[in-house]
Amino acid sequence: MKYIFFILAISIHFTAFAGEKEKAQAYDIGHESILLIEKGKYDEAKHLLQQAMELDPEHWLYPYELSLCYYQQKDFQTSKKMLDSLVVNGVSNPRIFQLLGNSEANLGNLKRSVAIYENGIRYFPEAGRLYMELGLTKIAAEQYDDAEKLWETSINKQPEFDLTYYHLSKYLFESKEYFWSAIYGEIYLLLSYDNHKFEEISKLLWKNYTHLSKDQSSISKYIDEKNIQTELYTFAKSLKMNIKEFKTIKELTAIRKKTIEELIKQNSSNIQINQWKSILSSEHFEEYNFWLFGVNNVKELQKWFKINSKQYIKFEKWNKMNRLNFSKDSKIFIRGEYKE
Repeated sequence: MKYIFFILAISIHFTAFAGEKEKAQAYDIGHESILLIEKGKYDEAKHLLQQAMELDPEHWLYPYELSLCYYQQKDFQTSKKMLDSLVVNGVSNPRIFQLLGNSEANLGNLKRSVAIYENGIRYFPEAGRLYMELGLTKIAAEQYDDAEKLWETSINKQPEFDLTYYHLSKYLFESKEYFWSAIYGEIYLLLSYDNHKFEEISKLLWKNYTHLSKDQSSISKYIDEKNIQTELYTFAKSLKMNIKEFKTIKELTAIRKKTIEELIKQNSSNIQINQWKSILSSEHFEEYNFWLFGVNNVKELQKWFKINSKQYIKFEKWNKMNRLNFSKDSKIFIRGEYKE
């Protein structure tokens, strides 16, 4: 009898071990598939994800990533079907609600997509990505103030979620709020790893400063006595005093340095101000600005890089180790807190 229990115990042990081994294999395969998705190799990724699902059928990530492949290939019906199955089976994650809502929207079911985002928020009230998606539905309905409020809620709930800043920067640029578009655009660039969107927002950021150098009206409205004790007041006042027309990255770098040096004199819990302070302390401010704006003046970048390549490589290493890191005490500029 003892022998039978011993054999059973060994069997259970090795079954559990085998299960963990299969999960580890699924994880490795899943990781490889995600890299393929990032490269746009969706069919190859789908093949690997099917393998991962067979090895670890209980993990939600692999069917989610598979549905993402179908979504990226514009097969929204299949994506929706897979995600519906996850929800019906009790699998719950903000990304699932986000992608399911997006699939419904692309199928023309806007009301259904809104209901899905709102349902997701009931389960995950801190999921900034869902407020961001709701904001996009408000833009589609031309309810712009509601969209901006939802995006600001997204920042408050999940400040590390980069796409909210992307949409806010673009929206505020179109609204001629160049000062705020620049603020949100730079935060996006500090958070994002998307090369295509990085270039897009870098060019938008350059346009913002170009507009501000010719017309400071979107800055002046925030140099108001009611804001005098705020860091935004100091920032707006310093930028208005230092901004002037520029043609080169070096000239814009000098403008920004003078502006920011005034802003960082006091201790702050604002994460963007502290990031500028850290960059200045690291003596990488020039490299940082060429990183931000290089696509706007490629000839200047190439000429500068020939002289400063070693210093720029040092900055790249520093930058990888010192990306924005939000804590529960981190603050960030929110336009709604300063609007009339």
